[in-house]
Amino acid sequence: MSEIEYESPTQADRLAESIADSVLSGEFAPGFHLDENALADRFGVSRTPVREAIRLLASTGLIEVKPRRGAHVATATSAQLDQLFGAMAEMEATCARLAAMSMTPIERRRLQNRHDAMAAIVLKDDRELYAVQPNCSPDRPGSAAECALPIAIIKHHHRRCVRRFVRRP
Repeated sequence: MSEIEYESPTQADRLAESIADSVLSGEFAPGFHLDENALADRFGVSRTPVREAIRLLASTGLIEVKPRRGAHVATATSAQLDQLFGAMAEMEATCARLAAMSMTPIERRRLQNRHDAMAAIVLKDDRELYAVQPNCSPDRPGSAAECALPIAIIKHHHRRCVRRFVRRP
């Protein structure tokens, strides 16, 4: 079997990832103006890779570029949010189906116990306790959900996109 060779990410690719992280973490809020000079100074690069990173992010819809107005973090409409949450629900359902199909009886009991514990927290309406509960990890070694890993990775990236539109307490 031949090995797949991957190209190293360019400076613009790395910069686009850093800017996307700032957007998705909420540091750059929807509507935030992305000043090329400020970004170049912040990341210690020239404006050329900044412009290329902005073009890359604009192609994903994360950034909007308007002539003579510059680049801004995209804002989502209600219809776009409906699509995002609908897509996320479909991906989660697919991950759950794939994981359930390959679960062992022990994994099924563990999942039922986890579900029961989370249901008890919900019935108590303890939002703080619920928020600190560890998430079930689809990429945990030995998990039946390993078969769903490629979809879980896509779901993770999708959640990063949706996260910036969810209000935090």
